[in-house]
Amino acid sequence: MAEEYNNYCVECRTEYMDEVVETTYVLPLVPVARQGEAAGRTPGPRGIAFNGVRFDAAAPQDAILAAHTLAPFDDCGGHVNLHVGYHYHGANGCSPKQEKSEADAPMIGFAMDGYPILAKLTGEDAEKAGLDACSGHVAAGIGYHYHGNSAEKNEILGCFKGEIGCALDSPDAVCKADERPAGGPPEGGPEGQKPHDEA
Repeated sequence: MAEEYNNYCVECRTEYMDEVVETTYVLPLVPVARQGEAAGRTPGPRGIAFNGVRFDAAAPQDAILAAHTLAPFDDCGGHVNLHVGYHYHGANGCSPKQEKSEADAPMIGFAMDGYPILAKLTGEDAEKAGLDACSGHVAAGIGYHYHGNSAEKNEILGCFKGEIGCALDSPDAVCKADERPAGGPPEGGPEGQKPHDEA
C-alpha cells in the first residue's frame, strides 16, 4: 500500500462506485459434495444473501495491518469496496430471512456451492450442532447446510463442502464449472472456475 495511505481509516462510500454495478452469480441447483477435503480459503464470494448482497471472502487483514489502517464494518458486518460494491463479511442479522420449520435457524441465502446458509448459531445451540470447519452440519429434513459466522470472524464461511459456482462481472462471460484451469484463480471467478467468452 502507498505510504501516504498508512495510518488511515479507510472509507469507501457507495457514491464512489459507478452508477450501475452488475454481477451474475451461477450456483449449482443441486449441490455436489467435493471429493476429498473441503475447499479451503479461496478468493471471491462465499455466497449471496436473499437481498442480493454478496457474502464475501475475508478482508485482507495482512494488507490492512501492514499499512496500519482500519477498514471498518457497519452494524450489518458489511462495507463497500470499489470492486464488488457493498458486501457482507458476516451474518449479523441484517439480511432477509426465510423461516423453515425443519431448520434449526432461519435461512439467509445460498453459498457459492449451492448449499443453504442459515443464520448464525450461538451458545448452546452452536455447541449442540457440532459445526464442522466450514461452519456447517447435516440436519434431518434439510440435509447439509451452513450457519453464517458473525462479522468478527471476518468471513461468513470457513470453506466450501461442495463444488463452487462462479461470479461473473461481464455479460459476455460464461461459467463452465466442468473446466478446471491449472494454477491460480482466474479473473472474475473463484478458484477452479473459468469465465469464457461465448463463441
